[in-house]
Parts: sequence; C-alpha cells; structure tokens
Amino acid sequence: MPYIKQEARDVLEPELEKLCRKVGNTIVLAGNPPISSVFNYIAFSLLRLLPNSYREMSAGMAGLNDAIEEYRRRFMNPLEDERRRANGDIV
Repeated sequence: MPYIKQEARDVLEPELEKLCRKVGNTIVLAGNPPISSVFNYIAFSLLRLLPNSYREMSAGMAGLNDAIEEYRRRFMNPLEDERRRANGDIV
C-alpha cells in the first residue's frame, strides 16, 4: 500500500503535482511518445537515483511493483468487473 504519513505527503504532493504538469507538457513537446515508453523512462530514471546498494535497489524495485499492484487493484480491476457485468463473463 502506498501510504506514508500525512506530514511526508504534505511535503511531496505539491512537488509531485508540479512535476506531473511539467511532464505532461513535455510529452506534448516531445511529439507525444507512447505513454508506456514515457513511464518506463521516468521509472528507470528514478531508479537510477538510488544508492549503489543491492538493498536500496531491491527496495526501489519492490516499491514500483507495489505501486503497479495497487493501481491495478484500485483502478483496473473495477473497470474489468464493470465490463464483465456489462458484457457477460467468459466462463
């Protein structure tokens, strides 16, 4: 779960909002590359900032995997459930 204390979120959130707006504008300026490529590039760039320690690198990878799972659970699974109800299950 991506939960951190509110004090840390209060510090991070304004900067993340600025970064997201800037990235969105930059994507347009870069000719709208595929979003999967943009996310891959951003994630890789963030991971490169980790200290050269197996423990830190592994923790960074785990954090990305956890974020993917949380996103799927919260946003993608409900859409899949909705489509299954609307169109019928395949089993």
